[in-house]
Amino acid sequence: MVTFGLPAFNEANCIESRIRTISEVAKKYPDMNYEILVVDDGSTDNTSEIIIEQQNIYPHIHLIKNTENKGV
Repeated sequence: MVTFGLPAFNEANCIESRIRTISEVAKKYPDMNYEILVVDDGSTDNTSEIIIEQQNIYPHIHLIKNTENKGV
């Protein structure tokens, strides 16, 4: 299993394209078992909602949502 880790904090304007890019690259390797682990680190915009919408398109996405920003 290959895990792509994607940290996110107030990334509503670009998280969809990042998920799409990772998914398109992964599709080039059909035998690869992968997941995209997105960690929303307390975003105050609609980052999490966009990630949840993307889960309907890309079933390999898993969301971890921190309720407050924990930083690095």
